Amino acid sequence: MDKLSRFIVKNGAYILVAFLVLTGVCIWGLTRQTVNSDLLSYLPDGTYTKDGQIFLTKEFGIASNAVIALDGNELTDRRVGQLVSEIEQVDGVSSVTWIGNLSLLAAVDADAYARAEEMLKRDGNYLLMVMMDTPPSDLRAGEILDDIRAVLDGAATYAMSGTAPITQDTMDAAFAELPKYLVAAVVLVLVILLLTASSYIEPFIFMATLGVSILLNMGSNFLFGEISIVTFCASGVLQLGLAMDYAIFLNHSYADMLRQGYEPHEAMTKAIPKTFATVCASAMTTVCGFMALFLMRFTIGRDMGAVLAKGIILAFLTVIFLQPCLILMSKKVIARTAKKPLEIPFRPLAKGAVKNRRIIVTGFLLLLVPAFVGQLFIKYTYLDFLGESDQNDPLTAYVSEMSNQTFIAVPLNVEGEEKEFDTQYQLVEKLSEIEGVTSVSGIFSFVPEELMSRATLQMLSQYAEGMLSGDYTIYTVAIDAAIPIESEESMGVVRSINAVVEDTFGERDCYITGMAQGVREFSVITPEDFIKISLLSVALIFVILVLNFRSIKYPVLLVLLIEFGIWINLSVNVIFGQSINFISYLAISAIQMGATVDYAILLSNNYRQKRRSGMDNYEAAYEASASTSMSVLTSASIMTVACLSIALISTNAVIKEITTLIARGAVISCLLVLCVLPSLLAVSERLDLDSKIAHLLVPKRKKNK
Repeated sequence: MDKLSRFIVKNGAYILVAFLVLTGVCIWGLTRQTVNSDLLSYLPDGTYTKDGQIFLTKEFGIASNAVIALDGNELTDRRVGQLVSEIEQVDGVSSVTWIGNLSLLAAVDADAYARAEEMLKRDGNYLLMVMMDTPPSDLRAGEILDDIRAVLDGAATYAMSGTAPITQDTMDAAFAELPKYLVAAVVLVLVILLLTASSYIEPFIFMATLGVSILLNMGSNFLFGEISIVTFCASGVLQLGLAMDYAIFLNHSYADMLRQGYEPHEAMTKAIPKTFATVCASAMTTVCGFMALFLMRFTIGRDMGAVLAKGIILAFLTVIFLQPCLILMSKKVIARTAKKPLEIPFRPLAKGAVKNRRIIVTGFLLLLVPAFVGQLFIKYTYLDFLGESDQNDPLTAYVSEMSNQTFIAVPLNVEGEEKEFDTQYQLVEKLSEIEGVTSVSGIFSFVPEELMSRATLQMLSQYAEGMLSGDYTIYTVAIDAAIPIESEESMGVVRSINAVVEDTFGERDCYITGMAQGVREFSVITPEDFIKISLLSVALIFVILVLNFRSIKYPVLLVLLIEFGIWINLSVNVIFGQSINFISYLAISAIQMGATVDYAILLSNNYRQKRRSGMDNYEAAYEASASTSMSVLTSASIMTVACLSIALISTNAVIKEITTLIARGAVISCLLVLCVLPSLLAVSERLDLDSKIAHLLVPKRKKNK
């Protein structure tokens, strides 16, 4: 390590040039980045939703949809037909279904046409169901929607929803807000650093170091092909909050060496190895927490885990290699701009934590089980990104109701039917009887059984190409808009739809997809994922801590403290009856764990150093807490304000929720480390785990008589 630190100090100019080149490459990489805001695409293969999406894209050319409501007071059937014709000419539009497609029904069966009007022409307003051949998060989908809007703008008053518009609106809002909360986060973090730093220049060195690491991380994400919108928007600020500790730790070590009388280059040579062990342990535990996300069947875990783990590794490398160069190059300016840092009297807090250790430790142990049990009752949401729409507007209410659709593709020809197409009509009847289903749209739901024949089907196929393809037909099942898509009632409706399809078609290949179906599958898959990643992340972090401390006692204490903080954070939502998005759970589990372990390792290492210097356990806990409290508070404050800046600005419900939880988690973790950990360390001498385990592994030999 000494050789590496001397190499860094000696070759600062070359290292700086290398980072500048890499940063330039990664800025170019940002232009190659693909962002995916379609959460359903992260479901694993083998689920109804994912297999259904693949089948509809392959057989029907349907990869996404847009539901458009047109104000009928301004239009006639003929004018709507002209607009539909123009929309059908848009490159990427597979089909458009509207009441005009079924005009032949009016002459054949007035009742059948009236049933179609209930769905496709309500209160005089027209509904267009546009199917597109491009995935909803693809940039091409946005271009298709723009072309459709170009047709409608000025020609009609309209409202739009569906998978493509919702996904594109999510992406547009995120991109528009990203610069705002990045600027807000940077300004607020700088304010904190300027208050706590010993020079006016040091905060800018910290920000430059981590700014480079963020650019390197975001600019290299194109190597993964694409990343999710949540990861893209939150990773930069989270990396800043998580890794700022590393920059502060190195600077403190360097300042300590200067105070001991070393000249700047020698001081940095000695500070790098001293910082390396602590920062490496912190980085490795955080990375392990993120890598545990790779176990998830739901592949957004891999997406988040890979980007955030890469970000922590790059932050560690920039702090170890780049920051020393920047500090040494700016040493004269740093000296000229020296100032007295903000000082907060932490000694009374540290004294209280040690003095009241028995009460605090007893309270901690008594609350462990309630906190663990409490977080088990958290309720999860899955697809709530944009919040509530204005249901007072009839057009918006119309498209919102028709947007919660389940698409069912079933075989057209079924052997053994007593009457041709009998199975199709059985399916329509059974689906229509499900409580919560408001409409069933398809050829066989519009045309009466007595009028259906091969000739009729052939005649209608040219008007309903979005409902027929080869040997399959599609049904669109609309679920009552009054039923929240995330509710148990909605999932019950979807379960009934699945049961009807399976009962009607048996083992034949049928495909079911849609947002409500996706929510149901999320609710089945994610609890299993949560258990796996929780157990693995705890196991990995425990192993890293054992290797770092060469002890069992400290890892046990720290893991309990970390998990306790996470359980409290989640239990707060349970107490106030608030659900959280499942992605928020993943983020809080990994990120709060990473933040807490940084603070805890710093204080615990300091405690061990005090013990080795000859202090007793009470004095060592007191001195370690008092001397590291400012670093812990600074780091926690940075994480808190960085996340709150996003939470206050973002309109994306999931990003707002994640950052709120992380900000709250940072406060909880800070309080636990400053108030509870010193107490645990002070009484830990009686917890002689290491010798007990060693005794079990290497039992004493019996003496020969």
